[in-house]
Formats: sequence, structure tokens, C-alpha cells
Amino acid sequence: MPWMRLQQVVGLTPDVVGTPQLVGTTPQEVPPEREHPPPPVLAQPPAQMVGPGLLVVRPPPTGVGKAQFIWPVGPRPERVGRRPEEPQGSLVVLAAPVLLVGALALCGPLEGLLRRFIHSHPQQQKVHSVRELHHGVIVGGDMRADSPGHSAKYGSYTMMDLHTNTVVDNKLVQSNKVGGSCHMEKEGLTRSLALLESRGVNLDCIVTDRHPQVQKFLRERNITHYYDVWHMAKGISKKLEAISKQKDCEKLKKWMKSINNHIYWTAAGSTSEPERIAKWTAILNHVRDVHTHEDPLYPKCEHAIRKTTDKSNWLQADTLAFNKLEKLLTNKSTLKDVAKLSPHHQTSSLEAFHAVILRFAPKNVVFPFIGMLCRLYLAAMHYNENADRPKAETEEGVPLFEISFPKARKGECSVKPQKTQPTFDYVADMMDLIFGHN
Repeated sequence: MPWMRLQQVVGLTPDVVGTPQLVGTTPQEVPPEREHPPPPVLAQPPAQMVGPGLLVVRPPPTGVGKAQFIWPVGPRPERVGRRPEEPQGSLVVLAAPVLLVGALALCGPLEGLLRRFIHSHPQQQKVHSVRELHHGVIVGGDMRADSPGHSAKYGSYTMMDLHTNTVVDNKLVQSNKVGGSCHMEKEGLTRSLALLESRGVNLDCIVTDRHPQVQKFLRERNITHYYDVWHMAKGISKKLEAISKQKDCEKLKKWMKSINNHIYWTAAGSTSEPERIAKWTAILNHVRDVHTHEDPLYPKCEHAIRKTTDKSNWLQADTLAFNKLEKLLTNKSTLKDVAKLSPHHQTSSLEAFHAVILRFAPKNVVFPFIGMLCRLYLAAMHYNENADRPKAETEEGVPLFEISFPKARKGECSVKPQKTQPTFDYVADMMDLIFGHN
């Protein structure tokens, strides 16, 4: 029955939403159950609101007449007030994004409606706002695979305006169309840059990770390219941790956090590539308790010089630990990457957007191409609407904070300010377009 398919798409149980009631059929017979119901007639709307229910219109198997069903959209009366956190009002409003995306395989007209809504929605106008700029645009780009591992079918490349923290473009790339999953990131970047160029956007620079294909592509296009600091710090930390586990190198364990902080300080406190390299290599003197340096761009450490009585914390030259550290921090590849660290914006906002996508398109669920694409659009609208929401405060105006335990900190806690609850205004706008009610 059509209502069974609708129930499976929305993911709600009859215990919560009730059971469908047959309104009328032509001819006066209940159509038999079909495993795969036919798509609705294009001339008819796929659904509309009727009082407290959702009217679903489907043609019967005979092709004559119409079968109409009212789907109750509110909780049963005996369940209202059962739990304070239970949502009140229309469950269709809460389930609209899931219904619209999941039903695309069954209801062809919904695809066109959703596309039309996305391109006319105010949040999508924010997506296009960057294209009205003509100079000084700093964007960040990164790709997200649709599944863990190295055998992803889809890759979504996101381009974000880092000045306004707004998603400006999202390209979905299928791996077998570009010669394998390893080529999806470059292809997504190529398509996004082509779109921005067609809109007359003049990029100031772009911030990405250190993907080799992306490096070469941007270098050949003469586009200023910076690397995200977090990605490099993560790579250096992993290598340092591996070295610190070797014999006679255990002392490096104490310096790992300081070296990690030094990467961020080097990127944020430098104005040129030579200055970044000078400050970066100064750490090799600092770990030996030497705070004056040969490079005139950074002649001495900026911190206060303090004498220490415990010499065991410092590294000694010509030891195995120091030699391995020097080799890691001053090899040709590392110095090349340090020179291109981003001095201003990073791609942390892109990582936050990827976390939002997980709520719309989990990696442990397989979606068709159009389903994945629409879920990416919904995630972008949700992010753009809530990215810059204010911080939460008490009634007296005192800021609220929360403690979290990020996986990367390996048990260490982190304190961050709370934000106000997210809004879902785009869902109401979507309901107005699809169901035609105010």
C-alpha cells in the first residue's frame, strides 16, 4: 500500500502517527497491495494538507480513478504530554526533509519541486551572494567521501566563503566517472572553480589541505594556495609520536604539545614565507635552551628568558632524539609546507559542515545520486541558517559554557561556549512550496 511506503520513508511507526484512513476510491474498491507502487500522475500534486492530515494521492493499479488516503500527522491524544521533550504539533514539519529526500525514488515531481525550492530559498541566495563579489574572496575547499575507507562511490566537494562562513557551492562527484576515488577531490575543485569564474568571482586565495593533485592543479592555474594548519599539525604530531616510542627518544614526548602549538603560532604570527621558515626552525634552538638565532628575520625568542635548574627537560645536540627531530622538522617537504601555511583563515568551518552532513547523509547508509545531492543541499541550507547563531546566555546575561572531550585530545577535556538552539525556518518554507499552505 502507498501509505506503507510513506511510513517507511519517513521512518515513523504507527504507534506514534496513527494508521491511515481510506477516504475514497474510484472504482469503489480498495486497491490490492503492490510491492512497488507506480509513480503519481504528474498532473496531480503528490500530497496536500487536509485539516489535521496529509492527503496522499496515488493512482490504483488498474489505472482508473484515484486512491486517496489521509495520513494523520499528529501524535495520538493519549500520548500528548507523555514526555516533556515529545514534539507537539505536526510531525510532518519535523519529517519534511526526510520525506522529501527519501521519497524522490518514488515521487518524481518532488525532485523538480525540491530543486526549484533550493534555488529560490533565501538561504540559497546566501550561497549565491559570493558570486556578486568581484575581488578579495578567500575560499576554503575540502572533499568528503560518502563512506569510510578508500573505496568511496561519491565525493562531495564543498567550497566555502571563509569571510562570511557560508557554503557557496557543493559538487557531488561519482568515482567511476572520473577514473577512481583518488581523482574525485581534484574534479570537485575544478568544477567549483569553473562555476565561480563563470560568475565573475576574483579569488584572493584558496585554503585547502595538502592533497598533491590539488597542489599541482592550483600551481598550474597560478592561484594563491595556502594549507590548513590543522592538517599539517596532525601529520607532524603522528610522526613525532612514532619517533618518541623509539629507544632513547622518549624525551620527545614532553615536547610534542609545545611543537604542535609552535606550528599554529608560526602560521598566525608571520607575514611572509621566509619569516615562517625562520620562526619554524627556531624551535630546534629553543628545545636546547638556546633562545638566540642566526636568522635576522627572527633573531631571538619573544618569551621571557628564565633560568632552569632541571637540565633534563632540554634536548642535547648530537643525540639520537635531537637528530631525528631535526630531520623531521627541516626536511625539504616540511619546509615547503610550512612556507605555505595559511596566516588567516583555516578550514575548521568546513569540518564543522561535514559534521552537519552526517545528520542528513550518514556514511553507513547508501543513497542514490539524486538522494545524496538533495541531502547535501539540505545540509548546506541548514548550515547557512545556523552557522553564526549567537552564544547562549542565562537570564542574567551570563555566558554559558560546556565541557567536551574531543577524540583528538585523547581524554583531555575542552571548554567551549554554548550556542543557542538551531532554527529550521527553511523547513517551513519547503512545506509552503510542496504542500501549498501558509
